[in-house]
Amino acid sequence: MPHFGNIELVQGIVPTLTPELGRELGLSTASLNWISSVFLLSSVIWVPMLSKLGDLLGHRKMLRIAVVLLAIGSVLVAIAPNFVSLLIGRALQGVLLSLLPLEMALVRNRLSQEKARGGIAVLLGALTLGFSFGYIAGGLLLDLTESAQQALWVPAIATILCILVPFVFVPESVIETRPGMRMDWLGAALLTLGLGSVMLALALGPKRGWSDAIVLGLVIGGVVVLAVWWRVEMRRSQPLVAVRQLARPRVLVLYIGALLVGAASFGPLTAFATFAATSPESGYGLGLNGTMLGLFLSALGVGVFLASVVAPPMVRWRGQRAVVAAGFVVGMVAFLTMLELQSTALGMAAMIGVVGFSEGLVVATLPIMILERLPANEAGISAGLYNMVRTLGGSVMGAIIAVVFAKATAHGATWVSVVGYHTVWILCAAISLVGAALLVVSARIDASVSTELPTTDTTAPAVQHKPA
Repeated sequence: MPHFGNIELVQGIVPTLTPELGRELGLSTASLNWISSVFLLSSVIWVPMLSKLGDLLGHRKMLRIAVVLLAIGSVLVAIAPNFVSLLIGRALQGVLLSLLPLEMALVRNRLSQEKARGGIAVLLGALTLGFSFGYIAGGLLLDLTESAQQALWVPAIATILCILVPFVFVPESVIETRPGMRMDWLGAALLTLGLGSVMLALALGPKRGWSDAIVLGLVIGGVVVLAVWWRVEMRRSQPLVAVRQLARPRVLVLYIGALLVGAASFGPLTAFATFAATSPESGYGLGLNGTMLGLFLSALGVGVFLASVVAPPMVRWRGQRAVVAAGFVVGMVAFLTMLELQSTALGMAAMIGVVGFSEGLVVATLPIMILERLPANEAGISAGLYNMVRTLGGSVMGAIIAVVFAKATAHGATWVSVVGYHTVWILCAAISLVGAALLVVSARIDASVSTELPTTDTTAPAVQHKPA
C-alpha cells in the first residue's frame, strides 16, 4: 500500500532551516519556538477530527483532504512574507500528523492481522527514516540555495506531487456503520481545547516561567477540560473515543507506554542536536554543524528503520510484549552509555542509532497492540489518540529538559554545563526503565483477563460500505 514517507522526508527539512528562516524574516530567537509550537498545537485539532471522520466516512477520503491542506500549508510557508503568514502555513502543515493514524487504520482495515503487523511496522520505520533524512536534505539545500525560503520550495513541490497518491493509488477502507452514527463534535471540541491548553502551556512555560499565572491557568484549565471530556464521553452512546474500552487496564497501560516512548524519543531530540553542535572548547560536545549535523542526527532514523524491519520476525519469535519491553531496555542501556561519551562523534552517533533502534522496536509494535485491543471500526481514532499521547509525552519531556538546561547554565555562560546533559540522559534512561516495567504489569493484567476484547461492537447490526 503506498505511503507518504517522502512527505516526512521533505517536512523534516523545516527544523534544519528554521534558524536561517528566522534571520530572513527578521525574527527573534524566542519567536522561532512558535514555528514548531504552532505545528504541534494545530495537530491537536487535525488528528482527532480527521481520524474519527475517517472511521465514519472512509480513511482515504480524509487522506485526500489532509494531503491537499498540507500542500497549501507548505506553499504558504515557502512564500510567507511575514511571521503571521508563516504561522498560518505551519498550522495547516500540522495536518501532517494525521496522515500516520489514517494510514495505520487503512492497513488495519485492509490486511489480515499478520500482514497488518508487518505493514504498520515498516510504515512507521519508513516515515521516521524519511523525517530523519530531512535533516540532511535541509543542510544540503541551504548550502545550494543560500536561502531558507528558496529551499522550502522543495518540500512544497514534493507535497503537491503527493496529492496524486490518495486519489489514484490508495484503496478506500471498508467502513462499518450503524444507523444514526455521527461525528461527536462536542467530544472533539473538548479534547482539542483540553490538550491544546496543556500543550500551549508547555510552549509558553520555558519563556514565561512555570509559576506564571497564564501558564498555570492553562495547565489547570486544560486538565479540568480533559476531565469534563472524559466524563462526557463516558455518557455518550457514540463518543469520539471509546473511553469505556480505553479505561480498561489492559488498554490504558499501553497508552501510558505511548506517553513514555514519546518522552524518551521525541523529548531529547533538541538535546542531541545542541550537544553535537556545542564546541569541544566547553569540555564536551562535537562542534558539528550544517550537513555534518544532519548526518549525525540521521542515525536516529536509520536505527528506527532497522528496528521496523526486524520487529515483525521478533514478534513472531517472542511475542509483542517481549519486543516492546526489549525496546525500552535497549534504550535505557544506550542513554546510560552516553554518560561516558562526551567527545566521541562516532560513539555518540552509534548510541543515537541504538536509541533509534530501541524506539523503533516500541513504535513498530505498541500501536499494533493497541489497535488489536480496541474495536476495529474505531481504528482511526485509536491510532490518532496514540499519536497524540506520544506527541504529548515528547512535549512534556521537552519542557522538563528546558528547565534542566536553564538550571545547568551558569550566569553569563553561552552553553549548558555537561551536568545538564547527563541529567537528561539519566532521566531518559529512567523513563525507559519504567516503560519496561510497565510491560511486566501489562503481562499480569492480560493474564487476569480470561477473554480477549471483541474486535467489533456487536450491540447493533453493522452495515458495510464497500471500498471505492
